[in-house]
Amino acid sequence: MNSVSTAWKAYRGEPLPTRVHVGVRVLTCPFGPLIQRFPASGKALDVGCGHGLLINLLSRDPFHCRLELHGIDHDAAKINAAVLPGILREKKEAWEKGLVEFDKAVTAYNAAAAGNDDQALLDAAENLHAQFEMMVRVIRPVAKEVDAYHKVLYVVYHKYLPEKKYAEINSVAADMVAKAEAVTKAVLSPRLAAKTEAFQAAAAKLLVETKLLEAAGKAGLEKDIPSLVEKVHGAYMDLQKVFE
Repeated sequence: MNSVSTAWKAYRGEPLPTRVHVGVRVLTCPFGPLIQRFPASGKALDVGCGHGLLINLLSRDPFHCRLELHGIDHDAAKINAAVLPGILREKKEAWEKGLVEFDKAVTAYNAAAAGNDDQALLDAAENLHAQFEMMVRVIRPVAKEVDAYHKVLYVVYHKYLPEKKYAEINSVAADMVAKAEAVTKAVLSPRLAAKTEAFQAAAAKLLVETKLLEAAGKAGLEKDIPSLVEKVHGAYMDLQKVFE
């Protein structure tokens, strides 16, 4: 992977100073050898991630497409400048809406911190925390079972399907069914318990569509694979909408 080219493309649309900054970081830091030390799957947390350069490079490396990546930074401006990795592309609209509310909360908190009203400061801090939690909910799965399913679906939908690698899709279909079955048995956290019925209905639909995809592969119905993958992806998106 060409780290310089990848970084430049990843921050396309960002202000020129930001793009130059990340470009210089790539040239002066050993990202290549560092990225090679990461496992192909698992979780990674970048503390003080800044503009999220390391996470962006990792997310665009095919070898690390199943690695769950997280970055944290104390600077609200850096949060605004963060670029979601490809695996979260469906979350972009919700993320940008959340940023609007998050920025309002940051402004309100700074104003309260500059004043002398302790209650106003506490209220602003609580609101800031709530908005941050909403941002986390946008990108963090509601259950580990959902995350496990999505990691496989992402590769199928964004890599295997466009490249017409139907054999590869068939090879992971059984695993997708197993993971979809796990989703139907997932237990939501207490704060999401009210959505359990809708979640279970959407999970059941996801399982049905995934089984149909597996069956088509076993039957050699290659011509049906694209439409069935689209239906699986649609069922997954419906599952996500339960929590919007």
